[in-house]
Amino acid sequence: MVHYGMAPQIVEQRQNVLDQAYVRNPERFVRARPNHPPQPTAVWITPPNVFEARYLLQNRTPLASQGSFQFAVSSIYSGARNSLL
Repeated sequence: MVHYGMAPQIVEQRQNVLDQAYVRNPERFVRARPNHPPQPTAVWITPPNVFEARYLLQNRTPLASQGSFQFAVSSIYSGARNSLL
């Protein structure tokens, strides 16, 4: 639903369900009234490693847009090697 811009409506619907559950059974919620967690700002299947993150922060462009992926990765590692020496 996030890809279709419907996330705010879905979160609102889920919060309504949590509110109804609290009204019906407040004894089940011993700590506090339930709240839907905030929508995450980033979601990863495989999070970028330290070298990729540093590259993205320095260049502000994704690796794939730099041409050859292998060249971009090798330039990241060579830059990291140089900074570690």
